[in-house]
Amino acid sequence: MNFFQAQDHARRNTKWLLVLFILAVVSSIAIVYLCLHFGLLYGAGQPQQQAQPLVVNYDLLTNTAVGVLAVVSIGSIYKALVLSGGGSAVAESMAGRLLAHTTTNPDERQLLNIVEEMAIAAGAPVPQVYVMPDGNINAFAAGTTPHNAVIGVTQGALKQLSREQMQGVIAHEFSHIMNGDMRLNIRLIAIIHGIMLLGYLGYFILRGSLFSSMGSRRSGGGGNNMLPLIGIVLIVVGFVGTFFGSWIRAAVSRQREYLADAAAVQYTRYPEGIAGALERIGQLAGVIDTPHRDQSGSAYKKRVAIGLTSQVEQGQVVDKHAIEYSHMFFSKPVALGFSNPFATHPPLDKRIKRIVPQWSADTLINTSDNIPVQQTAAPPPESAKSHSANVQRAAAGYSNLLGGNETAGFAAAAVISNIGTINMSSVKRAEASIKKIPQILLGATEDPYSARALIYALLLDKKHDDIRQQQLEHIAAHADKGVHALTVKLMLDVNMLAPPAILPLVQMTLPTLRLLSAQQYTLFSNNMAALVAADNAIELFEWCIQAVVTHVLHPHFTKKRFYTAGGNKNAAISYALSLLAKVGQERPKEAFTHAINESGLELPFDDRDFNPQELFTAMQTLSHLVPKRKEKFAIAAALCITHNGRIDANEAALLRVYFMILDCPLPLEILPAE
Repeated sequence: MNFFQAQDHARRNTKWLLVLFILAVVSSIAIVYLCLHFGLLYGAGQPQQQAQPLVVNYDLLTNTAVGVLAVVSIGSIYKALVLSGGGSAVAESMAGRLLAHTTTNPDERQLLNIVEEMAIAAGAPVPQVYVMPDGNINAFAAGTTPHNAVIGVTQGALKQLSREQMQGVIAHEFSHIMNGDMRLNIRLIAIIHGIMLLGYLGYFILRGSLFSSMGSRRSGGGGNNMLPLIGIVLIVVGFVGTFFGSWIRAAVSRQREYLADAAAVQYTRYPEGIAGALERIGQLAGVIDTPHRDQSGSAYKKRVAIGLTSQVEQGQVVDKHAIEYSHMFFSKPVALGFSNPFATHPPLDKRIKRIVPQWSADTLINTSDNIPVQQTAAPPPESAKSHSANVQRAAAGYSNLLGGNETAGFAAAAVISNIGTINMSSVKRAEASIKKIPQILLGATEDPYSARALIYALLLDKKHDDIRQQQLEHIAAHADKGVHALTVKLMLDVNMLAPPAILPLVQMTLPTLRLLSAQQYTLFSNNMAALVAADNAIELFEWCIQAVVTHVLHPHFTKKRFYTAGGNKNAAISYALSLLAKVGQERPKEAFTHAINESGLELPFDDRDFNPQELFTAMQTLSHLVPKRKEKFAIAAALCITHNGRIDANEAALLRVYFMILDCPLPLEILPAE
C-alpha cells in the first residue's frame, strides 16, 4: 500500500465511520422513542387495556429524533471545533508540556533531535513535541494534517527507553502522521463524543429531577414527573453509545497499529528498537515476565524509587482521557487495564512477534529488570548491521538511479513509491545535514526572535548590495526590536549555506515560530512578503521558503485553512507542472507532454511565466485533490523532473515544496547529494 492508497483507505474508513455513526444515532433515537412511548402508556396513569403500544406516536417520534439529533450534533460539532486547532489541543487536555527547543535536559534534547531528523528525512514539517507527566511508557501523534501535527511522549518513555527504542516509537507515530490516521482519529473522537453526550445529559437530568422531586414532596406537591424516566433512558443510551463507540474504535484502530509498527521497522531498519519498547511496556505492566526480576519488589516500586510515578499514573489525568483518546496512543493506556474486550491495540506479545518473529518469553530483548535511566543503547546486533548494509546498498542504487543510470520512468516510479515514507538512509542524511549547519544558525531556530531573523536572513538578496541594504532598512523599520541586529549577525553564515541545507533549516524553525503571537505573526508575514518583493523579481527559491512558512503557520494563527475547494483544478495542474518542467529541463514542453501523457491527465502546456501569487493559488487549489488525483499529479511531477535522467537542487526543492503543500511528504533521499 503506497502513500496515496493509505490516504484513500483512510478516507474510506471515514465514510464507514459516518455510516456507523448514522446507525448509532438511529439506534439511539429508536431506544429513546420506545422507552418514552411505553413509559407514557404505562407510567402516566392511563389504563393498560386502553393502551395501544403498536400505534406509532409520530409527534413523540419527531420530537425524540429532533432532540437526539440536536444533542449528538452539538456534542460532535463542539468536540470537532475544540480539536480543529490541531494536536496541541489534545496534548494540552492531558496536561502536556510543550517541549522548548532551548531545553538542556539530555533526554528532552535527544527526543527533539529524533523528531527533527525524522521530519526532515520525511520532507514533513517538524511537529511540536509535548511531554506528558506520566510515569508509564506511551506516545501519540495528534492533529488534522501534517502541518498542525504534534507528537506527545510520556515522561516514563523519556526515562526508560534507549535512543533506538525511542526512535522506533517516534517512527511509529510518524507513520500515523503520514497515512492520514490522525485526521481519522480526530473525527472518531468527535463522533463518539456526540453519542456519549446523551449519557452525560441523562445523568444531569436524572440528578436534577431527583432533587426536584425531593423538594416537591417536602412542599406537598407531586404529580407525574417524567424527567427521571427520561434521564434513565438517556443514561442507558449513553451506555449503548459507549459500547458502539468502543467497538468502532477497536475496529478502526487495531489494524492501523499493526501497519504503523511495520512502517516503523521500515523507517528505522532496526526492528529490535520498537519491539524493545513494546517489551519494556509489557515488563513494567507485568504482562511480560523478566527472567532476572527482583523478587523483593515490583515494577511499580522501581518506578517509585526513580521518581517516575505521579498523580497522572494514579489516574487523575490518564483516567479522564484514557477511553476518549485510547486509540491515539502508541500502546493501550495503563488506566484501561489489559483485559478490555474492545481494546484499541492488539496484545503486546502479538505486536512484538509480528516485528520479531523469533521473539519469545525466553528470548527477551530487555533481559534486565533494571529501569534504564539515561542509558546508552547497546549497538545493533550483527543481523541488524547486515540489514543496514543492505539498506545502504539499496540507497546507493537509488542515488545512482536519480543520477541518470536508469530510465526516467523507473526513477519516477521510485519517487512515487517513497512518498510518505522514511528510510534509514534519509534519516542518516538528515542527521549529517544538520551537523553541517553552523551552530549559530541551529541555535537561531530555538528562539522566536532569532527564528524570525533567520528567515529574514535567508530571504536577503545575495547578489545586489543595494537591494540587500533596502531589505535590511525595511527590517530595521518594521520588525520587532532586536530582530534587525540578529538578522545582520546571521547574514554571513547564511550566505555560506549549501542550497540543500536551506529547506531543512526552514523546517526546524517552524515549531518555534508557532510560539509567536497572532500580532507578531501578521507582522512577520508582511515583512516576508516585503523582502521577497524588494527586487521586483521573485526567485523560485525565495518563493519556496515563503510558501513553506505560510503553509504551516497561516492555519495555526488564523484557525482556518488558507485553501478553498474552488478553482480550476486542471488549469492549476497545468500551470504548476509547466513551471516545474521549466526549472531544470532543457526541453520543458517535451518533458511536460511526456509527463502528462504517461500520467493520463491530458492537459495543455502553460506558457505563462512564474508568478508567485498565481503559483500559490494553484497549489491552494490542488491541495483539495482527492488522493487518486493527487497521485496522478505526483506521478506527472516526478516524470517532469526525471525526464532528462537527473534531478538538480532547484527541481528537487520545488518538488518537495509542492508535495509539502499537498501534505504528501517527500523523503530527503530524493534530493541530490551536496
